[in-house]
Amino acid sequence: MFQRRGQWFAYCEDGSDDVRYAQADFILMDNYRGLVVETKTTRTPDGVVQLLALYQPIVRFIWPQLDWSFCQAFKYWAGPKFEGAPIFTSLPWAIHQAFEEPYAYADLHLGG
Repeated sequence: MFQRRGQWFAYCEDGSDDVRYAQADFILMDNYRGLVVETKTTRTPDGVVQLLALYQPIVRFIWPQLDWSFCQAFKYWAGPKFEGAPIFTSLPWAIHQAFEEPYAYADLHLGG
């Protein structure tokens, strides 16, 4: 398994030449699957949007051969649960599930 932390990505919005930058907190991958973990103090719907609307297209463009899972790790809960998303309480379990039984999006609640 490979880990990438702190890697910056340059991208352009559709129809724009303006370069923007994004940095995922953690990216884990092997030869078949990948997991993007975004950490927040408080879970908000903005974190879901950041993962699925920003990081999902970037990593799928760069590594199209991988099946991707996305996880928001947080201490405090705010906002509604993402419909159909699993909720994990440990990082090892969220990682295990992403590589054994991939999910589209999951919440990782680390207490609080």
